[in-house]
Amino acid sequence: MPSAFDTIAVSETDLETLMRLCFGVCKTLNWQPRYAGENKIIAYTKKSALKREDEIFIETAPGSIMVKSSLTHGAIVDLLGRNKKNINNFFSAYASLQDSSEQQRAEWQQGLEEIRKSTVLSAASEAAEAAEIEKAMRLSSGNTYATTGIIAINFIVFIMMVVSGVSFISPTAEQLLQWGGNFRPNTVGGEWWRLISCVFVHIGIIHLLFNMYALYYVGIFLEPMLGKARYISAYLCTGVLASLLSLWWHKQPLVSAGASGAIFGMYGVFVALLTTNLIPKKVRNNLLQSIGIFVGYNLLYGMKSGVDNAAHMGGLVSGIVFGYVFFLSLRPEAKISRQWVTGIISAVTIAVTFFYLNNNKDDSKKFNEIISEFSLYESKALQPLRDAQNLSADRFKEQLKAISLPAWENCSEALEKSASMKLPATMANYRKQLQEYILLRKEQAQILIKAQDADEGVYDEALDQNMKKIEDILKNLQGE
Repeated sequence: MPSAFDTIAVSETDLETLMRLCFGVCKTLNWQPRYAGENKIIAYTKKSALKREDEIFIETAPGSIMVKSSLTHGAIVDLLGRNKKNINNFFSAYASLQDSSEQQRAEWQQGLEEIRKSTVLSAASEAAEAAEIEKAMRLSSGNTYATTGIIAINFIVFIMMVVSGVSFISPTAEQLLQWGGNFRPNTVGGEWWRLISCVFVHIGIIHLLFNMYALYYVGIFLEPMLGKARYISAYLCTGVLASLLSLWWHKQPLVSAGASGAIFGMYGVFVALLTTNLIPKKVRNNLLQSIGIFVGYNLLYGMKSGVDNAAHMGGLVSGIVFGYVFFLSLRPEAKISRQWVTGIISAVTIAVTFFYLNNNKDDSKKFNEIISEFSLYESKALQPLRDAQNLSADRFKEQLKAISLPAWENCSEALEKSASMKLPATMANYRKQLQEYILLRKEQAQILIKAQDADEGVYDEALDQNMKKIEDILKNLQGE
């Protein structure tokens, strides 16, 4: 903040007399002394609707007075020269008070003593509050190794992504998926690890920097309170639950990535603790206000398209719940150990994850892989039909027996692998129609084999009926 200071020599060498006169100057100028010690006074100028208060620091020594004026409340520059004016006003008033009466000086002395007493009480109160804050938050330890480690892992993963060719600014969905993004068909299809891997994958450098700043800000308060093990477990568990809610919310699958869900979880833990009596009210209210603004802004920003707000909400809500669970072990009279609490939230997270994945299992991805295999066999089975015009009757019959029928059998075997798979209704119906399609194709091959040895036209009606059924199924399979 902008400030200015000056020192003048005075004839008075007695410190107490100097302090009494300096107090009198403040009163004469209508300044409000708030703190006073043996040889120092801190006062504030009068505040008005158009002018904020300025801070005046006065330090006395035998034969000299130093005065420092500072603008407060975030002022950047002293355009009007208020600091210099305050200093000049002080020294002018000091000169005019040399002939002050003994009664005035006695009143100033009494006022000075009262300010000194209130300063001592205020200091004691602040010391007690600081001790209470330290007991609850352990800020003096400065231990943020877990936060630093998590941030480092995120940067290392991002560097590896960029080195491999992923866009520095805007990675594609395919690139994010390749590096562990959360995508419903893959995650519920057996790749459960994406629930946690997506927390360390970011959608560009801006996304990464913003998230890591937010994590660092909450980490410097929260990690010393919880300790490394509980802090890491809270981060991972809220991250997983955020990913789960994202899967549940988005009916149309999208690739989700980023630490936002886990970070919202950490803010949720902190918000929960700040609503308890664990932290002194004064500090609690200030932190709640700043954190509330951060959380509110990001939830509103998350309403825009392309932002996974479901993950934000999942992290925040699970974090708040876990925060109250942590409180049970952090309060002074706690009877439950912190290790038990860590085990509880880990067990709950694992149980919820298992329940969701088990009840929402979707083998669509594996089924699509089987369909790819099926298509290869189908193409092989249809090759004799495509070559029929160029083959003799015997050669055509031979290829139907040697190529088509075995290939259709391979199609059946490939499709049989999906018999126990859990699929959406549309895919289950698709599989059922494929089974009918295979049977019709086998029947077609058998009819064609018989037709090669029969009189012309004998099997035409059977072939027409068969082909009509095949065409109907193909239309259904192709969504026509």
